[in-house]
Amino acid sequence: MFRPSTLIHLFCGIAITLVLLILSSNLSHAYLHSAFTLTFTPEHVTRGVTQNVTLRCAHDGRTRSLLNEVARIRLLRKTGKGWRLIAEKKVWADAEVKEQGVTVSASTSAGIQSMFLEITWPIAVDRTIGVYRCDVLGFDKEDRSAVDTPALVEITDVYVSDLIDMLTQTKQELVNELQDARKREDKTTKKIYETIDSLNENFTFLNNEITRMYADFDSLKSEMRILEDNIFAFWLGGAYALLQPATGCPRGSSFLDQGGSYFKIHTESSSDSEVKKRRSLKPDPSAGVSEPKKLKAEEKSMPVAEEEEALQRDPLSDLKSFQASCDFLKASIKNIKQLKAKPNSSAEITAVRTDATIHFIHMKKLNRLSHFRCRKVRETTNEAKHKIDQCHLQLQNLLYEAMHLEKEITKCMEFKSKDEEIELIPVDEFYKDAPETISKPDVTRSDEHQQMLSRLEWELEQRKQ
Repeated sequence: MFRPSTLIHLFCGIAITLVLLILSSNLSHAYLHSAFTLTFTPEHVTRGVTQNVTLRCAHDGRTRSLLNEVARIRLLRKTGKGWRLIAEKKVWADAEVKEQGVTVSASTSAGIQSMFLEITWPIAVDRTIGVYRCDVLGFDKEDRSAVDTPALVEITDVYVSDLIDMLTQTKQELVNELQDARKREDKTTKKIYETIDSLNENFTFLNNEITRMYADFDSLKSEMRILEDNIFAFWLGGAYALLQPATGCPRGSSFLDQGGSYFKIHTESSSDSEVKKRRSLKPDPSAGVSEPKKLKAEEKSMPVAEEEEALQRDPLSDLKSFQASCDFLKASIKNIKQLKAKPNSSAEITAVRTDATIHFIHMKKLNRLSHFRCRKVRETTNEAKHKIDQCHLQLQNLLYEAMHLEKEITKCMEFKSKDEEIELIPVDEFYKDAPETISKPDVTRSDEHQQMLSRLEWELEQRKQ
C-alpha cells in the first residue's frame, strides 16, 4: 500500500508536469510568432569607449501580437548560472532597475504597439557585453497566461585593434579618393588654362585682323580721295569728237566758231592759271586707235563680281560720292526748271538730263554695293558671335566642373574620423611613458599618421593592463 505522503508527492508532480506542458506550449507558440523585437544601438560597441549603449524591447509595429493584454516587460542577461533580471516594467508600477549605472525608460500605459522597455549604459562596461533576452508576459484572448519572447541579441566587444584597422582602412580610402580628386582637378585646371590660351590666341588673331582691316580701310580711303580729285578735276587724255548736225548747233558766248568747227571753252577749273581744256565737236583725225584697247585692259582689271567690288571699296568714300550725286541731282532738277522757262533750251535740258541720269545710275550702283556690304558684315558678325557663344559655353562648363571638384575636395578635407573622438594621453607623456618598441620616435616624430597609430596601440596596451 502507498503511504499518504507518497500519494501527495505523486499528485503534486502530475500537477507541476501539466503546468509546465501548458507554459511550454504557450512559450513555443510565442517564440514562433513574436510581435516584439529586441535591438541595441550603436552597431559597434567597444568596452570603455562607446557611449550611450541602448538596449530596447518594443513592438515591431507590423506583426499582430498573440497577447491581448500585457502585464509586464522584462530584460534579462545570460550568465553562467542562468538568466539574470536587469530591468522590469509592470503595468501597475514604475520601471525597476536591478543593476547599477543603468538608466531605464518604459511605457505600458498605451496600446500594445506603443509599449516598450529601454535601458541605457552611459558608457560600455564589462557588464554591457553579453546575450540578452526580452520577456513580455500577459494574457491572450482566452485569458490564458502567455509569454511573447523575441529573438535573442548579443552585444559583442569590438577590440581597439579592430577599430584601428577599420579606421586606418577608411582613412586610406579617403586619402586615395582625395588624391584622385586632386589629379582630376589638375587635369581640369590644365584644360581650363589651355582653353584660356586658345581664347587669347583667337582674340589676338581677331585684333590683328581688325587692325589690318582698318589699315586697308585707310588705304582705300586715301586712294578714293586721290581718284575723286583726279576724276572730277581733269579730263582724260585723248581726243573727243561729236558729229556736227546740219541744224541746231549751239550758239553762245562759250562756243567759238573756227572754220566750221565749234569749240567749247572749259570753265570748270577754279584757278585762272590752269590751262583751259577744249572739247572738239568734230572728230579729230589725229586720234589713235590704241585708246579703246587701253580701256578694255582697264575693264579687265576691275572686279568681275559686285560682291568683291563692294568688299574692296571704301564705305565712307561711297557715302560721300552718294551725297555728291544727290546734290548734283538736286541742282540738275533746279537747273532744268529754270531752263524750261527760257525759249529754245531743249538741247541744254537734254544735256543736263543726260548728266543727271548718269549720276542716278551711279547712285543705284552704290546702293547695291551697300546692300552687298551689309550682308557680308552681317554674315561675319553671326560667325564671330557663334564662335564666342561656343567658347562662352565651354568656359561655363569648365567653371561648373571646377566648382564641383572644389566642393568635393572641401567635403573630403572636412571629414572627421572616429579616432579623433578617443581621448588619448598627450604626446609628451606618450613619448615619456611608452616603450620605444611602440613609440618608435625615429619614425613617429616626422610622420603624424604613424604617430597616431602608435598612440592608439599604446592606449590599447594600457586598457589591457
